[in-house]
Amino acid sequence: MNSFTTELTVDRTPEEVFAAVTDVRGWFSKTITGTATAVGDAFSFVD
Repeated sequence: MNSFTTELTVDRTPEEVFAAVTDVRGWFSKTITGTATAVGDAFSFVD
C-alpha cells in the first residue's frame, strides 16, 4: 500500500480547520446523497 503525506499552513485555529475538513457537504455544494456526518458514513457525489 502506498501512503501520501502533505502539510499545509493556514491562518486558522485547529478547531476551524477540523470543522472545514469534516464538512463534506460544504466541499460538494451540498449535492451529495447519503449521510456524511459521522465516521463510517457513506455518501455519493451527484453532479
